[in-house]
Parts: sequence; C-alpha cells; structure tokens
Amino acid sequence: MKPDVDFEEPHGNGAGGFPILFVHGLLHGSWCWPAPWREFFNRQGLTAHCLSLPGHDGAATGRRTLRWTSLADYADAVVQEALRFGRCPILVGHSLGAMLIQMRLHELNPPAAVLLAPTHPAAFRWATWRRCLRQPGLFLRAHSQGKPSLVIRSLQSCRDWFFSTKTPEEVVAGCFARLN
Repeated sequence: MKPDVDFEEPHGNGAGGFPILFVHGLLHGSWCWPAPWREFFNRQGLTAHCLSLPGHDGAATGRRTLRWTSLADYADAVVQEALRFGRCPILVGHSLGAMLIQMRLHELNPPAAVLLAPTHPAAFRWATWRRCLRQPGLFLRAHSQGKPSLVIRSLQSCRDWFFSTKTPEEVVAGCFARLN
C-alpha cells in the first residue's frame, strides 16, 4: 500500500534539520494538520510532510481497501514513508497516527516522536465495538461500503467523535465538510 503525502518545502532562514512527518488520526487525512503548523516549521527551515494513510482522504489506494487494512498495514505504511527520507524524520502523530508511530518506534528510531492523544489498540477496539453496539446497522453499512463517513452524518456526530463541547462551531463544520 502506498500512502499519499502532501509536503511543503522550507522557506525560512533556518539551518535545516530533520524533516517532520505528520500522521493523522482515524477518518482524517493530511488536511487535518493546519497550514499554520506546517508553515511554522517551514519558516524554521524544516520540511513538513503530511501523510494520508491508505484509504483515507482519497489516498491512492481508495476507500475500498479501508475495510481490509489492518493496524499493522497502516503502521507499515508509516515505516515505508519514513524510510523514503534517507534518515528517519521527526514523527508527529495524533490518535490513531500516534498509535501507529508507537507500534513501529523500535524499527524507526526517530530523532524525536510527538504523540498527541495517542490511543491504545485495546482502547481502539473497545471504542469501535461500543460504537457498533450503539448503531449496528449504520456501523456495518459504513464498514461494508468502506465509507466510515457514513457514521459521521451531522455536525453533532462530528463533534461527538472528534471535538470537545468548547470547540468553535466553524472548526467542527470545517472538519465535517472534509469528512463528507
């Protein structure tokens, strides 16, 4: 499986250094890393790369592969992308992305790893099972069609899955629009 990667070349006066690879969480894509984050690192002379995992955000493998892709497959995609740099990049992952980085830290030995709200495989499975029990028909349809966005059908469900009650409405709406 080949993941898709968006990147921006550095344009600052920084001395350069290790590239940075951002890995998104469940149902997201490279778009979830806001431009100000990437631009900040680029101004420091660092190249920011944002990975879209296979089956997410229109990545080349498409949504059809999503239901057949294991956590190990996703973790291998992170390793595959990290190895393309010649030297391991700094790894930054959120939620599922952080878990994938944790799964392969021993193989990659990055200069640094930043894990934002990492999940654990057992917690990931439990949350998935709990959601399945709440809406089994919807969950199974979304899984069988390879369209997890079927589960996120409203701004409120988007907020429930990904945001706190204090998150501004326009942030939730932006995410919801990208998911659907």
